[in-house]
Amino acid sequence: MTDDLPEYVHYDVADAVCTITLDNPGRHNAWNHDMERQYWAALDRAAVDADVRAIVLTGAGTSFCPGLDSKRLAGVVGGGGLVLAGRRSQHYALTIPKPMIAAINGACAGIGIVQALVCDIRFMARSARISTAYAKLGIPAEYGLSWLLPKLIGVEHALDLLYTAKRVEADEALRIGLVSRVCDDSTVLAEAQAYARALATGSSPISMAAMRRQVWGDLSRDYTEANQVWLETMVRMNIPTDNPDFGEGVAALVEKRPATFIALPADAVLPPLPPFLEQGHELDLLRTGRDRPHPRTSVPRRAPACGLEGCRCAVARRGVRVHRSLAPDAERQRLASRQLAHPVRRRRTHQA
Repeated sequence: MTDDLPEYVHYDVADAVCTITLDNPGRHNAWNHDMERQYWAALDRAAVDADVRAIVLTGAGTSFCPGLDSKRLAGVVGGGGLVLAGRRSQHYALTIPKPMIAAINGACAGIGIVQALVCDIRFMARSARISTAYAKLGIPAEYGLSWLLPKLIGVEHALDLLYTAKRVEADEALRIGLVSRVCDDSTVLAEAQAYARALATGSSPISMAAMRRQVWGDLSRDYTEANQVWLETMVRMNIPTDNPDFGEGVAALVEKRPATFIALPADAVLPPLPPFLEQGHELDLLRTGRDRPHPRTSVPRRAPACGLEGCRCAVARRGVRVHRSLAPDAERQRLASRQLAHPVRRRRTHQA
C-alpha cells in the first residue's frame, strides 16, 4: 500500500478461508471510493487464489460498515449528487465463484447492508444493529434492495425496514430471516470462520461455485429457465474424467470416507451471471442523459448483438447501445495470469 493511500481492506488467509476486513479507523469503517476499489480488488484476488475456498467478510473493531462516509455525504449537499457512474455494480460480490459469509460485528447500514446481503450466509453479533437508512436521507432503496429484501424477508418486513429505516437488533433480524445466526460479540467472527472452514474442507469447490451462480441467477429466471441452466451445467459436470470432484465424491461415498476435492479450476465453466450485475455498465449512459427515455412513452428497442468478443449486448435505446460484457471471470483469469500488482496486501495467518 502506498504511503498516501490508507489500507482500508485487509486480506488474510488461514485454513483455506480468506477473511476480508473493512477498516476505516476513526470513521467506524464507513465506505468510501478507495475502500470500494480495494474491496473489489480483494474479491478479485480471492476469486483466483488457489489457497482460498471460502470467504468471510467482516469489519475491524466494533463496526461492520455503517454506509457511505458522512464526509462524502456532506459534500453532495448543493452539489451534483452522489457519484454513480464509472463504478462497478455494488452486487459485484455475486460474481465471485466462492461462498461468501458475512460476520456482522457491529453497525451495518446503507452500502454496508448491501454488501452483507449479497453474501450467502450472515452471522450477526448480538449487539450489532442493521438499518437501511435511505428514508432518512430522502433517497430510494439503493442497489436493488427493493428487489432483494422482499425475496429474503417478504414484502411487509422489507417495506417496514425501508419505510422506517429503524435499527434492527439481532433477535429481530434472526426472526424475520435477515440473518441466520446470532452470536456473542466475542465469537461472531470465529463462528463465521469455522463455518467457512467446514465448507472449505467438506464441500466441492466447483459444486459450490456452480450452486452460487445457480441460486443467485435463478432469482431472475423462471422455473423453466432455471432448469435449462441446471441441465446445461450438469452436462458439463457429469463426466468424472472432466470433473474430478464428481469421481472423488462418488468414490468417497462408496468407500465411506471423507472426500478430498481439488481447488476450483481457473478455467471452470459456470452458470451465467445474474443480469442485474450489468447495472454498472448502464449507469454511465444514464448519468450523461444520452440514455434517458421518457418514463411513460418510450419503450426499449431490441437490437441484434453487436458481435464484439465477450459481449452479449442486445439492447439499444435511442440509438445508444449498452454493452453487456462477460468480463468478470475472464478478466480475473487475465489478471491472475499476468500477476499484476495488487493494491491489497496479503497477510497470511495460521491458527494454532
